[in-house]
Amino acid sequence: MFISDFRIGNYKSFVDSGILNLGQGFNVVCGQNNSGKTALLEALDFGTQGTPHRSLVTVPTERSNPAPQSWLEISFAFSRAEFLEFLREVGPTPHSLYWPEGVSWDDRQSRSIVDRFLNQDQFTFRLRRDYAAGAGGWKPQTVPTYGLYRAVQNAFVDFRYNLDGSISDLSRHSGNQADLGVPLIGEFRKRIYRFTAERVGLGVCAASTDPRLSANASNLPAVLQLLQGNTPKLAYFNSLVHEILPQIYQISTVPPAAGQVEIRVWTIDPVHRRLDLTMPLAQCGTGVGQVLAILYVALFSTAREVIIIDEPQSFLHPGAIRKLVQVLKSESKHQYIIATHSPTVIAVTEPDTINVCRISEGVSTLTPIEPSDAKDIQSYLVEVGARLSDVFGADNILWVEGRTEEICFPMILEEVGRRRLRGTALLAVSNTGDLQTRDAERIFDIYNRLSRRNSLLPPALAFIFDSECRTQAEKIDLHRRSGGLLKFLPRRMYENYLLNENAIAAVANEIAGFRENAVTGSEVVDLLSAMEADGRFVCPAGADLAGQPWRVCTNGAKVLEDVFARLSETRVAFDKTTHAVLLTKWLLSNAPDDVREVCDLIGESLPVAEV
Repeated sequence: MFISDFRIGNYKSFVDSGILNLGQGFNVVCGQNNSGKTALLEALDFGTQGTPHRSLVTVPTERSNPAPQSWLEISFAFSRAEFLEFLREVGPTPHSLYWPEGVSWDDRQSRSIVDRFLNQDQFTFRLRRDYAAGAGGWKPQTVPTYGLYRAVQNAFVDFRYNLDGSISDLSRHSGNQADLGVPLIGEFRKRIYRFTAERVGLGVCAASTDPRLSANASNLPAVLQLLQGNTPKLAYFNSLVHEILPQIYQISTVPPAAGQVEIRVWTIDPVHRRLDLTMPLAQCGTGVGQVLAILYVALFSTAREVIIIDEPQSFLHPGAIRKLVQVLKSESKHQYIIATHSPTVIAVTEPDTINVCRISEGVSTLTPIEPSDAKDIQSYLVEVGARLSDVFGADNILWVEGRTEEICFPMILEEVGRRRLRGTALLAVSNTGDLQTRDAERIFDIYNRLSRRNSLLPPALAFIFDSECRTQAEKIDLHRRSGGLLKFLPRRMYENYLLNENAIAAVANEIAGFRENAVTGSEVVDLLSAMEADGRFVCPAGADLAGQPWRVCTNGAKVLEDVFARLSETRVAFDKTTHAVLLTKWLLSNAPDDVREVCDLIGESLPVAEV
């Protein structure tokens, strides 16, 4: 069984979710906190009570009252083999099918109607539940619920499906009742497991001989006790628990009282045989019980189940999530529906469907994303040296020259501009040297694809790059190729703003082993003046910055490399991502005007809302 689609209405933050189509494998609903992800999955827990939506849409004035009923429409799909096995599990109870239109009302047609129904390759039951005043019943979304034919109202054929696969007790009757999809809803519910971040009482329960885990996992100790009678299965289970949670060596059960079972967690190597040092599950982290229950269902359920996991990153760290998903993918017969705001989950599951949940003015909406687009995004991110976690959840992206700028620019904006990056992610590009080649258009296309492919990733605000020694014509051409998003630093590169003699002396004196005697600012001035006098590293004629002051057009990175090497007598090599950051911090505390030009350029690139 799997849920092929569902739709909720007038429930919490949803006015109408629209139809959410699901695949048979992994399905991800992603979005920021409080966007409606949990509400969406709560609706699949049939014990949930209706909670009417409240926003300006449904409550336009203080005297308005929202519609009282929340509702859920859902479709359950089975293969023929699955459904026949399902009927065997239910047992030889009476079932009712609507009588088809156009078929004469006589007993001779009864078997052909039942045979026609049971010989389908695929069974899909479409049902609806309306929640009113905390309660509500199920009814067909279509008549009959499986939509195979048009039906005669209040006319039915009854039958029993026996354990040996035979059909008996065929009869027809008139009445006011639902077809077999409605009474089976309780059995469908037993195939749905929803795991939340809430701590649940899974540590102790009454002993039982039923190996099936209940939908709320309340009998987990009992089913694990039964598992101990199957040594190979138990060993396999414990090996996977240890793989996902390496600090746990194995799980066992003990009887704390007559007729009860308790789960004990071995956080010491079992070779010591110290049961007294094991921990009750109730004293372990929330994620341990969830992992045990999820694994048990995934590994040992004989039928295909629907496993719903709400915000797994809230009870498992990223490494454990990756390992858990890898195990679940190997047990691919089940359907998984996962709500998350973690890019790790999206990256590792490679889901069949992705839906982005957003909320605005109290109303949640869903946007489907093509999984192929998501895979393309991940490959593009690898190519540009970024990860999904770097950009997921941001409102915009501001691309900068390199790692140094990625670290320093936010500090400059905060200290000099007195503002913070809020929804904007500031990220370094992988290889701006490609922009000097014919690959420039391809490089910009990659970044634009990342930012504009779909709503999973935010748009690019701008590219802030070094001027280097490009000609004015080259700058104009690259600006055009970037779609008007490319901006150049007024100086040749960011390091040119760091050529402050007092900053260099202060940072040098903080570096252990730089040299025996302290570096002075006047010493650095003399060294920089000598380099300026011989025109060291300046842009050649024809460059847009040619003829500009030395500290504008020289190669600031090369200058700092030379200065550090000379002052330290080659003991210390200048490192951009370490020493440039230290120089920036000194300037922000002592000479913030030296980087104000950079701050202004960053500010011009941000949306008005962040200014």
